[in-house]
Amino acid sequence: MAEHVAQDFNSLRAVSHVPKFDGTNHREWNYEIHLCFQAMEIDCVVLGTELCPVEIHLTTSHQMIMV
Repeated sequence: MAEHVAQDFNSLRAVSHVPKFDGTNHREWNYEIHLCFQAMEIDCVVLGTELCPVEIHLTTSHQMIMV
């Protein structure tokens, strides 16, 4: 779980410099957010050309579940 929280925090830091989309800055926002997706290596998933990988978790009774 801590690893997932760390990934979320790093993802938030990675996009913190991207200007908020305000309806007038689409070109700049789109360019910056796309660069962030490329840096996080998720651009193919975001664009829909690749499926998000399946996560497998162990329950407290040691059964595997796919999320």
